[in-house]
Amino acid sequence: MRKRDQTVPKAYMYMYLYNKTMIIFLQERSSTSQRDIYGGHYDEGRIYMQSTSDPVWAKLAQRAIPRYSEISKESGIEFAVDVGCLSVGDRGGNYITAVKDVVEKDHINAQVLSGADVCSQFPFLSISNRDEAVFESHFAGYISPRRLVKAQIAIAKKNGCQHIQDVVRSVTRVVVNTNTDADSVMEVTTDYGRRILARKVLVATGAFTAFRNLLGVEVYPDTKLFPLAVTKLEISEEDAQKIKTMPSVLYFGKGGDDWNKDYPVDPRAPVVFYMLPPIRYSDGVKVLSYHGDSCVVDVAPSNRPYIDRIHSQLGIAIAGNGYAAKSSDEIGRLAVELLMNGKWDIDVPKDLFCAKLKSDCGQSKL
Repeated sequence: MRKRDQTVPKAYMYMYLYNKTMIIFLQERSSTSQRDIYGGHYDEGRIYMQSTSDPVWAKLAQRAIPRYSEISKESGIEFAVDVGCLSVGDRGGNYITAVKDVVEKDHINAQVLSGADVCSQFPFLSISNRDEAVFESHFAGYISPRRLVKAQIAIAKKNGCQHIQDVVRSVTRVVVNTNTDADSVMEVTTDYGRRILARKVLVATGAFTAFRNLLGVEVYPDTKLFPLAVTKLEISEEDAQKIKTMPSVLYFGKGGDDWNKDYPVDPRAPVVFYMLPPIRYSDGVKVLSYHGDSCVVDVAPSNRPYIDRIHSQLGIAIAGNGYAAKSSDEIGRLAVELLMNGKWDIDVPKDLFCAKLKSDCGQSKL
């Protein structure tokens, strides 16, 4: 299994606002690499849209997505493709009803379409008449996680941030004696033997947080890791042109009558997936084929990200819950403001993002 978290909050673009900031971040894993920890952004497509069935996640997305153009302009790197997004589900069902509620309350520019409307507007899609859709034509589509990370690191480095390519082994608070006094600082050690002292440390390591002592000895985030299946279908240039107007699609329902449902899932469970339009990958594979892949997401009991301070010198921004790639810029910004200034400047209660920790025996530490 490819151990890939769905997101790592992009805090480093905001950390450069503070003096002598360092980011420790990994190069992409090669086919011969033996390391067991690497990043969560090594692919070319993640969905983004401003609406969702959860109003909290929607608020984070609405804060992050409008900054995409600013990040692209400052870095010179394009990473978002504004093809629109269809959220589809059973008409009258909990999912699509919740999405429509968010659209109305947050004044999102979107259309509500019947299944027949979807098939008329996008004839290459097969959507049941039992379904209903919310279509966002702007501020929605897909992003390249690779290029988003590249853009944000470029901005951080341009503003004086030091980029270290290494794996962190431990983060601890230590006492350093000076000529006049003793001072508490954070010590970061790495697999390559580096020892870095810092006033404050923000941990944004996703599914890999429990793989090392990053929050204290034998203390881990209260999250669970879940695998997700990924299917990549290669198509011809001719077919790609035929469906070039295809939006991103997020589906939560019973599926269409003509859909192939021969897969090992509980028939009582809903069909849930998201699908992206044709994306050109850098390997340029020409052979038409199916590819299977997998990833892992870290899920908190609250189904919300942990954006919190473990103590005054250690912050945390993890638990993407499979939703956070599109919102990672805002999650990172909130985490930096909280750690560095104690500020919380979003109209969502802070206690929704409080971290829960557990020791090696599974007991809660908070």
